[in-house]
Amino acid sequence: MKYAIGVDVGGTKIESVLINNKGRVLKKHILETQISKGKQVVLDNIEAAIISVLDKKVLGVGIGIAAVVNKEGVISPPSKMPFLHDFNIKHYFEKKLDLSVVIENDANCFILAEHSFGAAKGKKNAVGIILGTGVGAGIIINNHIYEGADFVAGEAGFMLLDIHRKDRTTYSFPGSFENLCSGPAITHYYYKYGGKIKDANPKIIFSSKEAAAKKVVKETITYLGIGLANISTILNPEAFVLGGGVSKLSFYSMIRKEFKKHSLKQLHKTKILKHKISDSSGSIGAATLLLK
Repeated sequence: MKYAIGVDVGGTKIESVLINNKGRVLKKHILETQISKGKQVVLDNIEAAIISVLDKKVLGVGIGIAAVVNKEGVISPPSKMPFLHDFNIKHYFEKKLDLSVVIENDANCFILAEHSFGAAKGKKNAVGIILGTGVGAGIIINNHIYEGADFVAGEAGFMLLDIHRKDRTTYSFPGSFENLCSGPAITHYYYKYGGKIKDANPKIIFSSKEAAAKKVVKETITYLGIGLANISTILNPEAFVLGGGVSKLSFYSMIRKEFKKHSLKQLHKTKILKHKISDSSGSIGAATLLLK
């Protein structure tokens, strides 16, 4: 049996897991990222997360992070942690922990976990879409992660879907996939259209009968359908697997219908699936980097 540690570094929390090569989680630890406290605190928190699940038998540590990461382990924009830009996080932790360390984009880790143990298992070509605080994509082509010439493949959140939109709901471009379909985008437009529920979130908005909520739901589904249709036209995956907080909404039949309206007939058999692995898919996928 082989063992590895996976760490998912998010804007709010850091999750670490110890898994075996069957995908079984043996240990798990969660703590706050504390981005507002700066670089060293975040690095110390990542280290603490790793140590909390450390076992002497591990092959190494895989770290997934919401950023562009090259093979040397250097982080570059876009990311929610600009203080880590141009920083070699791989070398830092290899020196600190005396372990083999692999760094990967978080969306790539997500689809790797789903491809190895979850909804995309058995599919040679699949795309994972994370719908949460932002929107990102991980791409599997012929059973391998596709990263592109400059490791930027999968930054689907920046894909423009409406050039007339001017609202910036995240750090991505106005009118982009992320600025129209992420959790913050859904909440932003709900209040812009006159929503009255205090402290609303996507789940509450999708359940509301308000006119503002209905308008946001219709727009979100439309743009999700268009976004997936655009990606499908280029990559023709067997399946999309949706993850992130927004993916937990009961909207899959609506998205499939909208997808078919905007895609070629030959693509209508493309599956649009909810993730099968728990919220630990990012950390499990990061550990899987060492177990492939």
